[in-house]
Amino acid sequence: MLKLHPNAPQKPAIPTNLTGTTTVTQANLTWDDAAGATNYSIYRDGEKVGDSAIASYKDTNLTADTEYSYQVTATNESGESDKSTELKLKTSAGSGK
Repeated sequence: MLKLHPNAPQKPAIPTNLTGTTTVTQANLTWDDAAGATNYSIYRDGEKVGDSAIASYKDTNLTADTEYSYQVTATNESGESDKSTELKLKTSAGSGK
């Protein structure tokens, strides 16, 4: 028999308000804290590229003048949230262009 536990931990909320800025080779991402989150996973172009314990992340070693797509999930002991709304950022052109 399946018993429901109303006080059992829940998966965290989906991170919201994902925004960012770029340089030639870096993207600086920030988002609002998600309720119940203990960690965040960052995805670039659908692939996980890192984790963060806070609501920000610096993605480095990017290619100049290139568009990237980012999404973030929140995690805790109960699992991972769905992905945030997609954010598209384009790195700046390098010198000489």
